[in-house]
Amino acid sequence: MLGPGRIQHAGKGPNVIGAPPRRQSDPELDLSPIARALNDAGFDTEIADDVRTMIWRKLMANVAINAISALTGELI
Repeated sequence: MLGPGRIQHAGKGPNVIGAPPRRQSDPELDLSPIARALNDAGFDTEIADDVRTMIWRKLMANVAINAISALTGELI
């Protein structure tokens, strides 16, 4: 946090968005307008076919680095 309403984005790589799991009766969500808006705003954004896999990958990365970052006070 840099201050009220201000943050510093220290991550690298694309932001990934995806639709929640759906039943066959649910309509398919078109996330391309959201991805386009985020890309236009300067956020490298991709749409995942299976967002659950991406969530688990993110969790594993956080498990690996967050404790070290907390102990050292450094962003890895």
